[in-house]
Amino acid sequence: MNKLWHFGDSFGTCGSEEVIFSKYISNHLNLELEHKSVGGYSNSKIFSKILSYNEVFNSEDVILINWSYHYRMDIVFNEEITSWLNIEHDNEILELANPDLFFKYKNYIIDQHLNWNYDNVVKLFKGFVNPYFKTLVNKNIKIYNVFLSQINCLNLDGILLQKDVDFMSIPGKLLKFEPNYHDWLINQNWLKEESVHYPLNIQLELSKEYIKRL
Repeated sequence: MNKLWHFGDSFGTCGSEEVIFSKYISNHLNLELEHKSVGGYSNSKIFSKILSYNEVFNSEDVILINWSYHYRMDIVFNEEITSWLNIEHDNEILELANPDLFFKYKNYIIDQHLNWNYDNVVKLFKGFVNPYFKTLVNKNIKIYNVFLSQINCLNLDGILLQKDVDFMSIPGKLLKFEPNYHDWLINQNWLKEESVHYPLNIQLELSKEYIKRL
């Protein structure tokens, strides 16, 4: 039986007492669900997770990806990628999984992750995701991409981008939630933080919104 592989961050998860929306999607597609979304993952970690299953992807499998915030970045600590940073420009909020690490690496973080985060995102998607996804499509594997945020929150040489730049046209189908998935959830009144980020008992209805866009 072919599989639906669901990768992503916490927006690809729900509370343990509920059935995740991708399970309903897999039932609709008559596929076995492999749920691999992990809370707190950056896009680079999500991509790394996808790569780790490369050998077990089969023709006619389906991959669904809930991409994370573009400004969420990783740092290396004790030779491992152990901590993530969630850097938001709206309201100048800086959320850190580990404040001590911020002060230890503040110069690197401010330069690379604040002034040049657009550079990091382009290198990931254009340099790595794009060519790899082409190989998956050539193997007859369907890919569905959902983007949590736009890229107009990113900086290039310290200058905040005011519009999206079209490097996100990676292989696979873009499931469009306007203006982006995060804000779409807010507009639906479905960003509630009751079942991880969602209201309780909404997963079935959420799956229908995904299925309409497949």
